[in-house]
Amino acid sequence: MEPLLQLQGICKEYPGPSGIVSVLRGVDVALSAGSFTALLGSSGCGKSTLLSIAGGLLTPDAGTAKVNGEDLFAGNVRDRARRRGRLVGFVFQRFHLLPYLTVEENVMAASLGGGERVTAEAARSRLDRLGMTERLHHRPGQLSAGEQQRVAVARAMAHGAKLLLADEPTGNLDEENAAIILDAFTDFAASGGTVLMVTHERPVAARAGKEYRLKDGALI
Repeated sequence: MEPLLQLQGICKEYPGPSGIVSVLRGVDVALSAGSFTALLGSSGCGKSTLLSIAGGLLTPDAGTAKVNGEDLFAGNVRDRARRRGRLVGFVFQRFHLLPYLTVEENVMAASLGGGERVTAEAARSRLDRLGMTERLHHRPGQLSAGEQQRVAVARAMAHGAKLLLADEPTGNLDEENAAIILDAFTDFAASGGTVLMVTHERPVAARAGKEYRLKDGALI
């Protein structure tokens, strides 16, 4: 069976003060459906760069990236955006919620990027699983950091994404809210989705079924 996420020969370079810096050097990753993987590494080693390439947000200098057998970088900019919208859900350390929409409306807005249409009923169901039923009509500014992240997770999952990419999703959260988020990731993987999570926290990484470490541009 083909991996749900497959990265082959991924290379990425950036100009630095002393010349070109090779952040990723021929990285290969193959993650199956139903897996939950943590990606660790020191600050600045390229973890977020690799995550952005895996989600089609950043074009590699070399290599290929496929999700569910589809090349994330095939076609024009609009084709790529639609494909990314269908296949990938993103969770960042900063929540990126729309301040003028309610909690329910923020989750429904996930379908604007592509993927399945998110009905009010589907949004409420997803939010209920994250303990947000009593906050449906609140706006982001009325929520705690943990509650905002729960909304962001619900939005990332609501439109039928197959791959969930999370960049330090628990970095700003207390222990209770971090556990809720990690439980949601575990459930997403158990239902057949694939989770790749960047973290620097060992206890958080321990919740995943597999760990990779990025060092000197290569995965260990």
